Amino acid sequence: MTKSAHDENFPVATWFVAPRLRPAIRAYYAFARAADDIADDPTLGVAEKLARLDAFSVPPDLARELAAHDVPTSTATDLL
Repeated sequence: MTKSAHDENFPVATWFVAPRLRPAIRAYYAFARAADDIADDPTLGVAEKLARLDAFSVPPDLARELAAHDVPTSTATDLL
């Protein structure tokens, strides 16, 4: 079950961040949210969850945002 914007406080919190940083934060959050959805999926066994997380990669929009701020993509993959 994927959470919607109404289930999270994060969309409101981004208003406290400088506008130039919001795209990077949104992209990182989307990545983390997608990984969390895999980890929390009650229909998947542990092995399947680990396999999906191992196959998870940094999407181009996040890679672009991280590069724009000189942040290595390992910052995202280390989260997994």
